[in-house]
Amino acid sequence: MLNGRAPRDKVARTEKDIMATIPEQDVLLDTMVVTKLLSDMGTNRLSDFEVQYLFDPVSVSAKEKLREDLDEISVNIKERNRHLKHPFTFLDPEFIPNSISI
Repeated sequence: MLNGRAPRDKVARTEKDIMATIPEQDVLLDTMVVTKLLSDMGTNRLSDFEVQYLFDPVSVSAKEKLREDLDEISVNIKERNRHLKHPFTFLDPEFIPNSISI
């Protein structure tokens, strides 16, 4: 992504050095757009299925138990994050997609 080689030493760099390594504006903006598109949550949250495939009582019960467990985990994570300056939400089931579509 960078133009040229990444620095391998601790020598101070000037603004000119830094600007020389950054790609052209159109390449950088295209990369940002693709990154944004791929990181958006395109489906429902984890265990919130769009189509009902489970019909037998044992499977339905297991899915409901999974949903309850994930909700409890989410509450616990939110409680731990409540006093943090930078909350850690990456493993909160509320923000984990049910599937990934690329």
